[in-house]
Amino acid sequence: MRAHSLKHKSITVGVSAAVIALAACGNQGTARAANAHHQISAVDVRAVAGVLPPASFVGLTPPHSPPSAAGRLALYSTANGKRLRFLTAQEPGHGAFNPVVSPDGRTVAFERSTGSCAQTIDAVPIDGGRARVLIPMQFSGNRPILPSSPAYSADGRYFAYLTTGCSVSSHDVIHVRNLHTGRELTGHGYLPERSIFVNDNRRLVFVDGGALVVVRIPSFARHTVRPPRGCQYVLLAGTETKLVATVDCGRRHALSIVAISPSTFTMTRTLFRLSRCPTCTDISIAAADPSAMLVATDNPCVSVPGAIYVIRGQTARLVRSGSAQKLPYEIVW
Repeated sequence: MRAHSLKHKSITVGVSAAVIALAACGNQGTARAANAHHQISAVDVRAVAGVLPPASFVGLTPPHSPPSAAGRLALYSTANGKRLRFLTAQEPGHGAFNPVVSPDGRTVAFERSTGSCAQTIDAVPIDGGRARVLIPMQFSGNRPILPSSPAYSADGRYFAYLTTGCSVSSHDVIHVRNLHTGRELTGHGYLPERSIFVNDNRRLVFVDGGALVVVRIPSFARHTVRPPRGCQYVLLAGTETKLVATVDCGRRHALSIVAISPSTFTMTRTLFRLSRCPTCTDISIAAADPSAMLVATDNPCVSVPGAIYVIRGQTARLVRSGSAQKLPYEIVW
C-alpha cells in the first residue's frame, strides 16, 4: 500500500458540522461541546430527511449500570439512544460480550461468559425471547475449549468463530460453519472480534496488529495488508460489498474513517477526519443498509466525552451524548 493512494475529499457543510462535534478539543467546556452537538443534530436531520437508518441498534448496558442492568445486552433507539428493552436476562456472575446481528436482523449472537475459563456463543431473538446456546464449550480431555469471535456472512449462509483453550500452550482454530447444512471447515489461526466475510464468502478480513489480515477459505492461508507508512488500522466494519476502517496516523495520532476496497483491501478515500482527540470505540455497518454507519466516539478533550452518531454519506447525526461510562458500548446494528 502506497501513501499516495489515500485520497482526501473536500468537506461539505454536512461534514463540517460533523467535524465540529467529533473533533471538539482543547479547553472547550461542556457548554460549547453541547452547542456543537445541537448544531450537528439540527443540520443533519434536515440533510437526511426522508432517509431513515435502522430504527434500533444493539449494545451492552453502560459500564456504570445498576446491578439489575449490568452485563446485559439491550436494544436501543437510533432516534435518541434510549434503551427499548433488554435482550438478555440478569445473571449474576455471567456477562455478555461481542454481539453481532444476523443479516436478516432477527438474531443477535454473542459471547457469554459463564465463569472462570467457561464460555459459550449464544443467540437471542432481537424481538424478544430466551437465549439459547449456539456454540457450546467443548473439552479436550479435561481441558475446556472456548468459542469466541462470532461473525455472520452478509448472506446469512455462513457463521465463523474461534475456539481456543485456556492454557497458554493451546492452539487457536478458526471454524466456518455452513448454517444451511451444518458442515464446518476448520483451520489453524487467530480470529479476533468483528471479522468480515468478503469476496463471495471466500475471504475473512479483520484488523490485527495495526494491519488488515485476510484469511482465504477453505485453505485458511493468510496474508497481511499494511496501512500507509506511519499509520495503523484500529477498527474495521462492513459487509460483503463495503468496508470501512478507522486509521490512526502520524505523531499526533490523527484519527480518520476511511473506505477500504473489499477486493484489494487498500484505502480508497477518507470519509471523515476525527482529529487527534476523539478515539473511535465502535463502528458498525448494517447488512440491510450499508449506506449508514453507527459510530461511537470517546473524546478525552471535553468534559462530556462520549457520543454515538449515525453517519450517512457526508452527514453525521448525533444520537446521544454524555459520559462514556453512561453510554451503551460494543454497539452494532
